[in-house]
Amino acid sequence: MNSQNSQNSQNSQTTGKRSFAIPIILVLLVFSVTSNVLLYTKNIRHNQEQLEERGMQIFQAVVKSKEQAEELAAFTAALLEEHKSSADKARAKAATAAVFLAKDNTLVQLQQHAEASALDEANLKGAAQNAEQFMQEATAVLQQIGANSGPWSAEEEQQVGEINDKYKQILDQLSGFPFNIEGYTSSMIRLANGYELTPIAEKVNNVLAQ
Repeated sequence: MNSQNSQNSQNSQTTGKRSFAIPIILVLLVFSVTSNVLLYTKNIRHNQEQLEERGMQIFQAVVKSKEQAEELAAFTAALLEEHKSSADKARAKAATAAVFLAKDNTLVQLQQHAEASALDEANLKGAAQNAEQFMQEATAVLQQIGANSGPWSAEEEQQVGEINDKYKQILDQLSGFPFNIEGYTSSMIRLANGYELTPIAEKVNNVLAQ
């Protein structure tokens, strides 16, 4: 009889332990799932913030590249007119512009962004290199013109005319960018993923590759 009572007491204690263990396990399970969901949500938010920041950087690169193209298209057009009446003054301005161009890599940075987020890598292969080569060649032309003296030669006029034509074409392509997307998170994320940027960068690269 005592043995049976002892057995019943043990069974009761085991049942009691199990009844306490199940809620605890359920609480821990819910806590674990909730923690994982929160962590996952946090990671998603962090990734979105990174993409948005990158999109904003790309947007600013487009804005600066357009401004640069606009300024240099106007500048080289003015040189082509000014050298006819004041050759040495135009040469001095060309030398100053060369110093500016040698330090500026705005267009190169834009094409680097485009290569990194390209929807189709094949169409943008070497885009940054093409931009860098164009900038170096334009800088060299203006440096040489600035170093020379006297009336401009027909070759010098042709070289500046070609630079002017390139910048006008670049400006035309960049003007097609949807600048009204500024300030929209979803648009900045799309931009970081290559949308809106890739088509424009491809057209710019085609101009530079000519």
